[in-house]
Amino acid sequence: QKLIGLDASTTITGIAGTTLPTYSKALPELAPVNGTFVNLTSTGNTITLASAGTNSLIRGLSLGNKTGVGITGSNFGTLNIAETNITGTGQALSLSNGTIAAPGALGHHFQTLSSSSGSYGVSLTNVSGSLQVAQASSAIANSTITAFYVSGGSISVQYPGTIGGVRPVDIRNTTNSTFAFSGNISSTSSGISLSGNTNGTITFSGAAKTLN
Repeated sequence: QKLIGLDASTTITGIAGTTLPTYSKALPELAPVNGTFVNLTSTGNTITLASAGTNSLIRGLSLGNKTGVGITGSNFGTLNIAETNITGTGQALSLSNGTIAAPGALGHHFQTLSSSSGSYGVSLTNVSGSLQVAQASSAIANSTITAFYVSGGSISVQYPGTIGGVRPVDIRNTTNSTFAFSGNISSTSSGISLSGNTNGTITFSGAAKTLN
């Protein structure tokens, strides 16, 4: 399963790992700096990953407002994702039982990862690998249960944006995981919850932490 937008920075064949036969017509050219961006919106979930351990690739697009989840998947195998943005209403990520592959030379999976509404902003359950976000302008806000929720798995997370909601962060039962939250943190009532984590580090280095 491969979803490649025009905002990717290389060729379709390079991303997909394929070679066109000599008699094939040329594939569309990608245009990451032409000022026009691929932006997907949805009245439900925007992207649902294939299950049953099927690997997926997402590259070069942006997800905007949705009533459901930007990217959701269960038993999704390995997800290769880069040069992607998620913003707007609805939950950004809901992933369980799979692996997010390292972004390689691109450095980050997401340029911006934001959510302005929903029960959760990011939810990862038994997910391994890494989740790297580039932009400090990313923001998860107004989550009614937990803004950034992680349960199980072994994962490395770098999130530089602000996080706020009823409970901004809940990390439980992870193993050999590292979390680096460098943006401001705020809670409307429940504070941060960290429990049952083994052999890992969780760092909150933002200038402001307001926990009510």
